[in-house]
Order: sequence, then structure tokens, then C-alpha cells
Amino acid sequence: MINSIFSKGNIPLLEKAISFSYQRHNVIANNIANATTPGFKALDLPEKEFMEYLEKALQESSKRDVGYLEFESASGGGFTSNSGEFKVDPVLSPEPGVMSHNGNNVDVDRENAKLAKNALYYSVLVQLLRNNFDSLKSAIAEKAT
Repeated sequence: MINSIFSKGNIPLLEKAISFSYQRHNVIANNIANATTPGFKALDLPEKEFMEYLEKALQESSKRDVGYLEFESASGGGFTSNSGEFKVDPVLSPEPGVMSHNGNNVDVDRENAKLAKNALYYSVLVQLLRNNFDSLKSAIAEKAT
């Protein structure tokens, strides 16, 4: 019963999106930290592919009566979901900066902009998840009285 509450609706979608955003934050922060490392190539998580993957999972979920959102391991897609953990493999940044003389292509300004955008996205997702839990809490409190 409890598992079905957390496996249906918006909660699994928000959980995966928050995990993606958290992992992307770490990748972008790593790019910034290595901005002066010779030969370092900027990495990113495949944002467009993740959104397509999420949309596909939602479409599959809407076809079922139960409404579960399932993420299966993607063959070659860079998304894995084993034992409840969702992991996205970084790829070379699709929009690398200009190559410097030492072979590094990190554009710190671009990375900072991506980091700020991702932080805002993360905050919105967490607030949406909090609202979902507040609604559940309210429903439980109403049922108890």
C-alpha cells in the first residue's frame, strides 16, 4: 500500500528529475574545478536525451492501469536504474568552449550559467516534490480525524 503511494503519480518522475539535476550539478562543478587542467574536456549529462527518456517512461506508465513509472536500463543510452539507484553517464559536452593552448575546452562563464540554470531547476523540482508530500500529509491528517 505505502509503496504504491510513492510509485505512482508525480513522485517517481520528480525523484528521477531531481537525481538527474543533482548528478548534472556534480559534473558541471567538476568542469569548473578543472578549468585550468591541461587536456581536460568539458563533460555534461545528456539533458535532451533524459527528457526524451522521461517522456517515454511517462507514456509507458499512462498505458498501464496501475500507473507505475518504470525506468529500465537503457542500452547505450547512458541511463541505468539498478536496485533503485538512478545513474546517468556523463558525455562530452555538446557545446564545448574554445580549445585553449593547453588542450582544455572549459568555458567557465558557460559552465557557471549552466550551473545557475541547473540549480534553479533543482530548486523548482524539490519544491514540487515538497508540495506532493504536503498534499499526502494533509490527506492522511484528514483521514485520521
